[in-house]
Amino acid sequence: MTVAEIQKIIAEKVTGVWVPEHDTKGHHYRNIKDGRLVDSVTTQNIIDKPNLIPWAARIAAEWIAERLPLYCKENHDQMMSEASLAFRTVRDTAGSIGTQAHDKIEIYINEWIKLEHRPFLSGPLGTDPRVVAAVRSALKFFDKYPEIVPIASELLVGSTKLNAAGTLDFLVLWGDKLWLLDWKTSNSALHDDYAIQVAAYCHFFEEMTGLKIAGASILGLSKNYDETKVYDIPYLNQAYATFKNQNKIYEWQKNGRKKLIERKNRLKI
Repeated sequence: MTVAEIQKIIAEKVTGVWVPEHDTKGHHYRNIKDGRLVDSVTTQNIIDKPNLIPWAARIAAEWIAERLPLYCKENHDQMMSEASLAFRTVRDTAGSIGTQAHDKIEIYINEWIKLEHRPFLSGPLGTDPRVVAAVRSALKFFDKYPEIVPIASELLVGSTKLNAAGTLDFLVLWGDKLWLLDWKTSNSALHDDYAIQVAAYCHFFEEMTGLKIAGASILGLSKNYDETKVYDIPYLNQAYATFKNQNKIYEWQKNGRKKLIERKNRLKI
């Protein structure tokens, strides 16, 4: 199947089917065909990340250490409250950097698809060196694998059967096989649950189009230097089965029904 044929199927069966409706409570998507509002795949992630608690505690300790000379009994409660929330600032800043890098990479890829050849960079990459490093990491990845042919970028895919949706970063032909690439801009180790997220996107796309995705990889874009680490996902079907099980638990948690009901009358034996 040619690139043009794949893009035609995407235009007919994927483009415009889902629209984002994010709010302060999380990421949501609406299906324009039936009006159903669903939560994002990432919102439905219920897998515990044990490293997050020590990380948040370290951020709080560093925040207090920097402001220790300002501490007094009168501002104790305020400082403790602000310290306990300091991790949010670090997290949101990292998210903003990732979003900026994603946006610039998307502009580049869309120009690439339009021209049908890799374009020269136009315009500055930004003023934040972390954003610049992440974008340059992506460009170096393209240099390393010149056989990659872009198909589509930032596709909204979802499943009304599972009440879930999300954004597929980059779909390509790689060695004449349909392949999904997902960008991550974390300098720390990637979590295994990313495989579940990407597997869900693969199957949503397949469900919507009837096309088969041969494989998927997560690209770790460095924010410190121009380097990309490629992580393949060897067991996509198992990862998707895990997502479906996770989805059942998530739906059970939010179905509004009481999970425990206190017995009021005495039990008769």
